[in-house]
Amino acid sequence: MLSNPWSGLLQGAGEYLRYTAGRRGLDPDRARELREFLDRWDGRTLTSSRR
Repeated sequence: MLSNPWSGLLQGAGEYLRYTAGRRGLDPDRARELREFLDRWDGRTLTSSRR
């Protein structure tokens, strides 16, 4: 799931990915990537819910 966050998000693992992105010990670059994916996901789901 960490190698393909989109797949995890589609399967409902958003909370786990958010937790993981903020977890101590995670590589800072990997945490940044996860936060970017989550931000994009949030924007995507917000846009689609407005339709």
